Amino acid sequence: MRTSRTGATLVYVVVVLVAVAVFSAVLFRMLSASCFTELTANAAHRARYMAEAGLNYARAQGTNSLDALAVSGSERFDLGESGSFTVTVGAMGLRTAGLYPVESVGLVNEGTAWESSCRAFAEVSPVAEEESAP
Repeated sequence: MRTSRTGATLVYVVVVLVAVAVFSAVLFRMLSASCFTELTANAAHRARYMAEAGLNYARAQGTNSLDALAVSGSERFDLGESGSFTVTVGAMGLRTAGLYPVESVGLVNEGTAWESSCRAFAEVSPVAEEESAP
């Protein structure tokens, strides 16, 4: 009696192709998730840098400028594709004499699925303003 092996090779090839396809799909999902995680982390870092830029802006201001910011409430600075930051200054001496409470919010990728923001706080001492010449 003779057994027929016709088509057995085709079955093996189909099984191997299915296994390779499943492996490729799993690998693709893992790599895609890794890329998305990296993009999200990158946006979070950029938002933090924007918030720090707002604090640095406030640290470079004198009393008159910080008082004006405290009266206006907040000011937004748009840096184009890099992002933006909004600086909010409170009245001097609410918590600590001679210091202004400052909040800065950094924002990147505004209006997209990758939008990210970061909020930073500091108490800022005004820089000495140069006296005007007589």
